[in-house]
Amino acid sequence: MKEKLFIMLLCFFFFNIHAEIKDTSIKSKLIFDSKNYIGDELISKKEFAKKIDLSCNVAHPYGGIDKEINEERKKCIFSKVTFDYENIVDNMKLNEKIYLTPINGINLFLKKTKEPNYPKNLLDDEVKIYTEMNDKVIDQLIIYSNEYDMESYYAKSQYYFIDNYIYVLSSNILEEGQTLNFWGKYSIENNGKFKLQESIKCHYLFKDGKEMNVCK
Repeated sequence: MKEKLFIMLLCFFFFNIHAEIKDTSIKSKLIFDSKNYIGDELISKKEFAKKIDLSCNVAHPYGGIDKEINEERKKCIFSKVTFDYENIVDNMKLNEKIYLTPINGINLFLKKTKEPNYPKNLLDDEVKIYTEMNDKVIDQLIIYSNEYDMESYYAKSQYYFIDNYIYVLSSNILEEGQTLNFWGKYSIENNGKFKLQESIKCHYLFKDGKEMNVCK
């Protein structure tokens, strides 16, 4: 019963996970159009990240019915994210470089570095962004990932947004709902290195007999 409920929660929080691009000509176009890879602007909003814990809790994690879980999904602020990350990543080839518009004259490219590998790796995947100068990779940063542990009913996701900065937002998905893990804003320095400018870091601790997610 718990496993079935957890799978339902995953489906609701990752509501685009099974989306697919049917037309291969669209896939070819995306490779040459970097704006399709910049992510959702909401990820760049610090206030958006701060609202995850309050809005994405599941009131009845063990006794909820489909209708109740649907209502919880609508309440969760993540339902406002419209960029289809899973669709884009699913159609990226493993280790293929996808170049984006340079920032401060520094070349950037995305690369899928991990993908589901049945049966060893059922659902985990990962995308990194790289800086490149004079045809040499200078730095790298994980900007997208999904990790699942079905035995402990736990999942972790990370999404991103790219403009003149790189923003990442990592969250945990438990039976009780979704909580913030990390939010960060990175600049790209003149030497091609990523530098963390702002962040929210969270960790769990026990207080008064309850487990709490503390962020600062």
